[in-house]
Amino acid sequence: MRRPHLVLLFCLAAALGLAGCDSAVEKAHKHYLAGVELAEAGDIPRALIELRNAFTFDPNHPEARLVYARLVREAGDLGEAYAQYQRVVETAPDTVEARHALAEISIMISDWPEAERHVQALQRLAAGDPDTALFAAALDYRRAVVARDPAAAATAAKVARATLARDPANLIAHQMLISEAVAANDPARLKTAVDAALAALPTERSFHVMRLQLLAEAADEAGLGPAIEAFVAAFPADEQARQMLVTWYIDTGDLAGAETYLRKLATAPKADVAAKMTLVEFLLQARDPKVGRAELDRLIAEEAAPLPYLARRAALDFDLGKTAEGLAAMAALVTETPPEAPELSDLKVTLARMLAATGDVAGSIVRLDEVLAADPSHVAALKLKANWLIDTDRPTEAITALRTALAEAPRDAEILMLMGDAQGRDGARPLAGDSYARAVEASGRAPAESLFYARFLIQDGRLDTAADVLGDALRLAPRNVDLLASLAEIRLAQKNLDGATAIAATLKGIGQDRALDAARLIETETLMLQDRVDDTIAYLQDLARSDAGNVAAVARMVQLQVEAGRFDEARAFLDGRLAETPDAPGLRFLGAGLHVLQGAPDKAEAIYRDLLAAEPGAEPPLRALYSLLQEQGRGPEAASLLQDIRKAAPDATLPLFLQAGAAEVAGDIDTAIALYETLYAADSSNLVVANNLASLLAAHHDDTPSLKRAATIARRLAGSKVPAFQDTHGWLQTRTGDPTGGLSDLEAAARALPRDAVVQVHLGLTYLALGQKDEARRLLQTAVSLAGDSPLPVFATARAELEKLGTP
Repeated sequence: MRRPHLVLLFCLAAALGLAGCDSAVEKAHKHYLAGVELAEAGDIPRALIELRNAFTFDPNHPEARLVYARLVREAGDLGEAYAQYQRVVETAPDTVEARHALAEISIMISDWPEAERHVQALQRLAAGDPDTALFAAALDYRRAVVARDPAAAATAAKVARATLARDPANLIAHQMLISEAVAANDPARLKTAVDAALAALPTERSFHVMRLQLLAEAADEAGLGPAIEAFVAAFPADEQARQMLVTWYIDTGDLAGAETYLRKLATAPKADVAAKMTLVEFLLQARDPKVGRAELDRLIAEEAAPLPYLARRAALDFDLGKTAEGLAAMAALVTETPPEAPELSDLKVTLARMLAATGDVAGSIVRLDEVLAADPSHVAALKLKANWLIDTDRPTEAITALRTALAEAPRDAEILMLMGDAQGRDGARPLAGDSYARAVEASGRAPAESLFYARFLIQDGRLDTAADVLGDALRLAPRNVDLLASLAEIRLAQKNLDGATAIAATLKGIGQDRALDAARLIETETLMLQDRVDDTIAYLQDLARSDAGNVAAVARMVQLQVEAGRFDEARAFLDGRLAETPDAPGLRFLGAGLHVLQGAPDKAEAIYRDLLAAEPGAEPPLRALYSLLQEQGRGPEAASLLQDIRKAAPDATLPLFLQAGAAEVAGDIDTAIALYETLYAADSSNLVVANNLASLLAAHHDDTPSLKRAATIARRLAGSKVPAFQDTHGWLQTRTGDPTGGLSDLEAAARALPRDAVVQVHLGLTYLALGQKDEARRLLQTAVSLAGDSPLPVFATARAELEKLGTP
C-alpha cells in the first residue's frame, strides 16, 4: 500500500512556505512540523499531541490530519483513523491517500455503502492503482454473493489471488478467499485459506479466531490447545485470548496447568495488579477460598502498594459471611486513602456495592454520587448506578448512564448486558435483544452471555437463532455442560432427535457428574418423543437402581408410571428407593405426592409438615401443603401455615406470593397490592410479580399516579408472548387512553385464555372504547357467563356496560 513518507511531507510543506499567513495558520504549521519530526524520531505520543495542537489553530490542516490518521491507524485505532481521514476528504476530496484508507477500512469493517463511495472516487483519481482494482473486486464479490452469482464471485476472487501474488500480506485479499471457501462449504479449502492467511498475517486477530472455530467444529482437541497457545503468543495482552487458554485448561481438567499459566503472568517482572488479581480469583473459584485468601495475604505483605489487595480481602470477607468485618475494613480503607489517590473512587464503588447488599441503598447511592461528581465517566460507578436505576424502574436514566459508560468502555460486555436490561424494562425488547447480541460478541461469545441471550431468543420462539448463538459459543468452549444442555433442549423442542443424541454422547464423553446427568435427561426425553413409554420407564428404573441418589430419574419414572395409570408399580418402586435412603427429602416429597393421588392426603400432609419443619423455607412442600389445605376447604389453616412459615423463614418469598394470591381471590385487593409491593421491592426483576402488581393497579385503581406506576412497571411486558403478560400490557394501553395500541395484545391473550373471564372483559371493554359494540357485547356476555357470581369489581363493570348496550 502506498503511503507518503513523513519526511517527504515535511519537505513539501517547507517548500511551499507560509510567509504572510496569519498567526493561527503559522502556529498550526509549526505544531505540524514538530509533530512530523517527533514521529520520525519514534516519539509517537508527543507527536500526536503536537498534531492535535495543530488542529486547534487550523482544524482543516490536511497534512496534519493525514499524518495523525496514519499514526493512530498504525497503533490499531481504526475508528479514530477513519474519522480523521473523513475530515481530510471533507475539505480535500481528491486526496488519494485518504480515499485509499477510507475504502480499505470500509471494506474491512463491511461498511459497504461507504466503501462504494470511496472506491468510486478512487476509480476517478487512481484508476491504474492495483489496490483500486482489488477494492472494486471486493465490492463485486459482495454483490455476487448477495445475488447468488457464483460465476461473478469467481471472477472477483481471481483479482484477490493476483493481489496475493504481488502482496502476500494483503488482508482484504485473504478475507475474500476465506469467504469464497466458506461459500463453497469446503472445510479443507477453508482450513488452507485460513492457514495461509495466518502465515502471512500472524498478528491478525480474526484469523486466529477463525482457526480456533474450525478446530472446535472438527472436534480437533489435539490441535485446539496449541492453536489457543499460538493465539496467546500473538496477543499476550489480549484478555480474551488469556481467558480462552485458562478456560481450555479448566475444560480439559488441567487445573494445575491453568494455575501455572496464571502464576507465570502474575509473577512476571512487569506484572500489573490485574494479572495478580486474576490469579487470586482463579484460586478462590477453582481451588478454595482459603488458598485465595492466602495469596492475598502474601501480596499484602510483599507488595509496595497493597491497597488493591487489602480491598479485595475486605470484599472477600464480606462475601464469605463476615459482613460486619468486611464492611468495616472497606470503610476504613476509604477513610484512610488520600482524596487525591486514584484508587479512592474504586474503593468507594466497592463500598457502595457492599452497602447495597446490606440493604443500605441510600448510603450506597451517596457513595456512588460522590464518585460520579468527581469523575462523571467512572465506568464501575455508572454500572452500579444503572443497576439501581433499573431496579427502581428508571430505565431511561439508566440508559443515559450506560451510554456514558459505553463511551469509555465500548467492548464491556457487562455494560451491554445492563443496557439490554434497561431497554427491556423500558419496553424496547428488540433493542434489548440487539444489546444482548452485542454483549455476546464483546465477551468473545462467553458462555454466560451466550446462554442468557439464547434464553432471550427462545422466549421469542427464535429457536434457530438461539441454536446458532449456543453453537458459536461451543466452538470456543466445546466442553461447557450448560451450553451443551441448553442446545440439547432446543434440539428436543425442534424434534431433532439425532442432534440431541449427538449432544448426549458428547456429554457422556466429558464424564463429569453434571454432564452425565444432563446426558441421561436428554436420553429420557428422546425416548419419550418417540412414544416409547415402556422403554423410558425401563431406562429410568435401571438408572435409578444404579444411582440411588438420582432423584430426578426416580421422579420422572414415577410420573410416567402415574400417567400410564400404574399407581401400584410406581408406589412399589418408590418404596424400594425409600427403603435404601429413607431420609432423602426429594424421595419423601415424591412419596407424599403419590399418597395424594392414591387418596391418602393425611399421609401426604404429615410428610409435607415434616419436610417444612426440617426446612421451613423449602418451596415445593410449602406449595404442595398449601394447595392441599385449600383443596380440602381448610382456608384458615392454609392462611395460618403461611404466617407460621413467614416467622420461621423471614426471607422466604413464596409465603408472601401465596398470601397475595389468596387476598386477590378473596377480593381484598389492597392487601394483595401491598404484598406484591413488598415482593417487588425485594426483586423488581421478577416478571410474574411485576405483571401481577401492574395488573391489580390497572384493574382496581383509577387515580393517575396508580395508572402511571402500573404503566411504568408493565413497559417490560411489551412484545411478550405470555398471554397473561399480553393481557396486562394491552389493558394498560386501553386504561391510559390508547385502546388501539392495546388491541393486538388483548386479542392474542383472549385467544390463548378463552376461559379467563377477566381477559375477556378487558378485550370487550377495549372493543367498546373503539366503538365496536357487537364485538364488545359478545365478549362481555362471555365474561359475565364465565364469572358467575364473582364479586370482583371488573365484572360489575362488565354487567353495567352490557346493560347500557342492551340487546342487539
